[in-house]
Amino acid sequence: MLYTLFGMGDPDRARPILLQCFGRAILPYADKAWACADLTDRFALCDRAILDRKVVSAHHASTVIIAGRHETVFTSAFLLKLPIPASAVVRAWSPAERPLQLRPSVHLSDLIQPPLGGASPQG
Repeated sequence: MLYTLFGMGDPDRARPILLQCFGRAILPYADKAWACADLTDRFALCDRAILDRKVVSAHHASTVIIAGRHETVFTSAFLLKLPIPASAVVRAWSPAERPLQLRPSVHLSDLIQPPLGGASPQG
């Protein structure tokens, strides 16, 4: 979601959602990315944003339900450095029942700029 928004996000629609999902610390990265014409520069700013502890903490605390690419539903996603030692595992569980069907309040497809010609983006 984040790379797509940095690369193709409509700043007016994406900014408030980024604030809800990633906190204030994400906004300087996103604003700089949207000011860049080169996608490589935009993605480099996203690379930096996902390593910012304030961004990660805010995302961890977020309860916003997101429908990302291909309508994949999630509340948070993180990169982890592997291997993870057993001593670092705080809690693990296996769900006894099928998980609830979450209803997203945010759809990635609503936050990206439409392609040339004004057609609505898909997925």
